[in-house]
Amino acid sequence: MVNFYKNHHHHHHHYYYYYYYYYYYYYHIYYEGAVPFLTALLASQNANIREQSAWCLGNIAGDGPALRDIVLSSGALSPLVASISQPANIGLLRNCTWALSNFCRGKPQPHLSVVAPALPVLAGTIQQCNDQSTIVDATWALSYISDGDNSRIQAVIDHNVIPCLINMLNSGKGVIMTPALRTLGNIVSGDDSQTQFVVNNNVLPALVPLLSNPKKNIRKETCWMLSNIAAGSQEQLSLLMNTKDLIPRVLEQLSSSSSSIRKEACWVIANIANDGNKNNVTRIIEYGAIRPLCDLLVEDVRTVMIAMDAIEAMLKTSSDISRVTQLIEEADGVDKLEALQG
Repeated sequence: MVNFYKNHHHHHHHYYYYYYYYYYYYYHIYYEGAVPFLTALLASQNANIREQSAWCLGNIAGDGPALRDIVLSSGALSPLVASISQPANIGLLRNCTWALSNFCRGKPQPHLSVVAPALPVLAGTIQQCNDQSTIVDATWALSYISDGDNSRIQAVIDHNVIPCLINMLNSGKGVIMTPALRTLGNIVSGDDSQTQFVVNNNVLPALVPLLSNPKKNIRKETCWMLSNIAAGSQEQLSLLMNTKDLIPRVLEQLSSSSSSIRKEACWVIANIANDGNKNNVTRIIEYGAIRPLCDLLVEDVRTVMIAMDAIEAMLKTSSDISRVTQLIEEADGVDKLEALQG
C-alpha cells in the first residue's frame, strides 16, 4: 500500500524561494552592474571594506536563487572563503560566514562543484571556532549543501564533521541543535553506508533526549531522522530497537499535539513494522504501539494510510495474530476502520 524507502518525503527546508523568480528581472537591473565591483572589494587590503562587501553580497545572494547565481558566477566564493580562513576580526568572520550560508542556500541549489570549495572552511569552523553565531551559520550552510543526492551527502561526510555535529545535538541549545539535526537528517537519508557512518558515531543515544525537547520542530526532525534509520539495514534497525528508551519516546510522539510530529513518528513505527522481523514487531506491540496507531485512523488521509500500513504489517508479521486483533478491537480500531470504509 505504501512503499517504504529512504527519504520518504522531502526534506524540511529553512525557507522557500519560489516567488523570487517573479522579481528577478527588476532586481537584476540594479544588481548586475554592482556585483563584480563588490566581488573585487572582497579582496581589499582593508578588513572593514571586505566586511561591508561580504555583507552586501550576502544580502543579494539571500534574495533568491537567480541573484545568488549571479553572485556565485562573479567568483565571489573564493575571496569570501579566504576571509573566513584568516579573519582579521570577529565581525568579519561572522559576516562572511553568514554571507557564505546564503551563497549555499535556496532551490534550485547551486551545483555541488560550485560550493564544494567552501566545505573545508565550513568543517574547520564547526570543529575549531568558539563563536556561537558563526558555528550556527556554518552549520546551516552544511545543511544546504548536504540536502540532495548521495554525492552531496558524501562530500559533507568526507570532511569529517559527523562527530562534531553529534556533539552539537548534546549542546542543549536549540539554535545549535536545529541545523546540526537537519544536516544529520539529510545524511541518514542517503545510502546504507552513509547512514552507518552516522550510526557508528553513536547518534542514537543522542537522539533520545531530543524526543522530549520542548521545541516541536526538534521532535519532528528527530522522528524524521529515526524513520530514515529504521528504513536502513537490519543492523541499523536493531541498534535503533536496542537504544534505551527510544521506542517508548517515539510512541509518545504518536499522540503529540502537533499533526506533523504524529505523522513522522508514525513513519518510524511503520518502517519498523514493514521490516518484517517478528521479534521487532513483537517488541513494538509490547511497548503499546497498537492503541496510538488506532487513534491515528481519524487523521488526514496520508497519516491514515501510514498508520493502516503499520497495523497491516503487524498483522502480517506477528506470531500471535489473535493478540494483535484483540488489541485493535480494544483500541476501537475496528470501528474506525469501518468508518473509513464509509
